Amino acid sequence: MKKTVTLSALLALSSSIVNATPTIAVSISRSFFMTAPKTATYTGGATSVFMNDGSIAIWGDCELDPSAVYIAPFTANPFPDCPSGTTGLIMAGDVNKDGVADDRQFWSVASADSASYMEAFLPEKILLSAAPPSKLQRPKGDFVDDSLGLFFNTVSQEIDEYNIATYRYNETFTDYADHHETWVPGVYIYSVPKRRLSDDVTTPSQVPLQMTITSMIEANGYRKGLLGFGVVTKQWSNGAQEMDPRLISVMAWEGTVRANTITSDLLKFGIRDSMGDIQYPTTRGLLTVPSNVQTTLKMLPYAFAKGETGVAQISCIRNKQTSVLASENGVRDFFWNMRFIDSYTGHIQYEYRFVTAPAVTGIKVAGVIKTLGAAAADYDGDGLSNIIEFAFSQDDGNDLSSSLEWTTFNQFLLPAPVLPLGITAPIGVGPVFVDTLAAGVPNTPLSATKRANVGASITYGYQVNYNTADPKSKWVAIKGPIPGGTLVVKDTKAGALAGNPNFTWTITDTFDTAAVVLPLPLPATTGTTTIQASDALPPTVRVRSTAAVTSGY
Repeated sequence: MKKTVTLSALLALSSSIVNATPTIAVSISRSFFMTAPKTATYTGGATSVFMNDGSIAIWGDCELDPSAVYIAPFTANPFPDCPSGTTGLIMAGDVNKDGVADDRQFWSVASADSASYMEAFLPEKILLSAAPPSKLQRPKGDFVDDSLGLFFNTVSQEIDEYNIATYRYNETFTDYADHHETWVPGVYIYSVPKRRLSDDVTTPSQVPLQMTITSMIEANGYRKGLLGFGVVTKQWSNGAQEMDPRLISVMAWEGTVRANTITSDLLKFGIRDSMGDIQYPTTRGLLTVPSNVQTTLKMLPYAFAKGETGVAQISCIRNKQTSVLASENGVRDFFWNMRFIDSYTGHIQYEYRFVTAPAVTGIKVAGVIKTLGAAAADYDGDGLSNIIEFAFSQDDGNDLSSSLEWTTFNQFLLPAPVLPLGITAPIGVGPVFVDTLAAGVPNTPLSATKRANVGASITYGYQVNYNTADPKSKWVAIKGPIPGGTLVVKDTKAGALAGNPNFTWTITDTFDTAAVVLPLPLPATTGTTTIQASDALPPTVRVRSTAAVTSGY
């Protein structure tokens, strides 16, 4: 099997070309990590320039490659994958680009095409002679020689010298402004060493080649006046986009528009697992989005499990022929964390799916499942709303369960409510804080464990009742912090009862933390919510935890 040796990932030249054509390719690539829907952190980039003139093709899977001595054609050797034997003697260069020089070794070369324009092995002669106004120094060289010289065909009566000119330039960046202000859109002209025949005394030794660079996609916040890339979702917290894997969701973004894309651009999407391997939509690699200006992609359910994490990736890939000889290649990679959560919306679609209403004898609430499964409803009739039972893990969390799950405690209502016939729900210690009847609210932290893996889909909070001795006294919500934050709230009414006009509540919300591998592994922990009174309160004052579905989830 004949295989063309590609001298760059940017270029594939066929060995069947009679006259080699010089080519120049530039690649400007940048990578960004999204820490919020419209906040991108530059994580690095590179500019590469590749020049090539000439090519060779070798027989693939040849057992003889490379050989220290010449081996005759198939008739004289037992290697079926090498019918012509070793037909090329490499004088200088690296044939298979493995980083090891193949000088003075024989290879099974099928064909060779010598450079027709550029001279090989003269990297010091390549200079940047003109470029757009920028921070880029000029003249600029620094090209690495990757040329190849060989004699071919050792089997024939005529053995000719072939020289394939290949040069590479690569510059990496860690600062966005430095990269962006150094390599700007425009025309770049390089002077290259022109190949001169032995009897040619009139051709100049250097002739300029022209390379054109066009605008590329940029990240939001880095170029004023241009629409940048961003993730369009409100379901984002703790540095990650949140998605319930049980639901059919829509991934949406912005910034890929006609103003910064061209017809030949490609747009690719995928989600990697914690090991960096592509898991969605398949393990075979990123999905090519049908249109490079498309901004939505429907996500199918069950690709991930609740509690898993991943990294989403969108790649904007440019492949543009800017002239007969020049092309522009580059990639804009955007990454962001994904967290697959246990949302109430996903929960109710499975927790109640096997039951029809009216569901169970003894439940007084009547209505369709959509009504019974609402967050504020009380599906099992035990006095606790569905959202409270969900938020504080009073169900088994098994999506495949078809059984009714009665809460094992109730501290909202004293005495406990009368449950349906045959159902018992003993009162026990739970996440709802009702102080002892004698002590009142202490000025020590009171904490509740949140449901694992809910992310920001549930808003946890607190309510205070200033006089539980009065049946008409109502529970009043205390303003809480943003998810993952802390808020100090002044309460003059509680202060009057505590004898402190500067009385405050300090409320703290913490996220789940992932397992950490250290010298000693640390397990994952579930988030908590905590409230602390600045002063102790009388026995008639009580505090309880609350929960609600966060807007947008």
